[in-house]
Amino acid sequence: MPRPTPQDFIAWTNTLVHFPWPIQLNDFAPYAEKLGWKPTLRPTWFSVCADDDVGNVIVSENESGNIYRLRVSMARNETEDFEGAAELNDHFVSCVAAGRKAWGEPFLLEAGEDPAATWKFPEGAFAQVTGGFRAVLFRFFTPQGQWYFA
Repeated sequence: MPRPTPQDFIAWTNTLVHFPWPIQLNDFAPYAEKLGWKPTLRPTWFSVCADDDVGNVIVSENESGNIYRLRVSMARNETEDFEGAAELNDHFVSCVAAGRKAWGEPFLLEAGEDPAATWKFPEGAFAQVTGGFRAVLFRFFTPQGQWYFA
């Protein structure tokens, strides 16, 4: 499977916002399957792209065991040069454009070396795409992670 696309970002977010949060990490596997994510040997990691760290989903839980954040490395600058960074920027811009088309203007826009666009959903969740020289990340904050934006 190629690296996750802007359409994946939209589809995953549209599915994640409707999950019955809070969800405990130990109970997340059936939900991950609905997203097409496969369990790995690490309990907090799920695989999106076979045999590749790009596309691994890393799930973070709070002290109660509730998931508050999911993070996916959408693309990496494997050459670690400016051409690779330009490709990442194109991927980031495509994700932001897809988000604007799907949900309207972001709740929060951040500029600079690590730009980010964040959308807030009525369910209390947030979807964020971040860019930069090294990677494009998709982060989803459940209602249990909304403190991050307080």
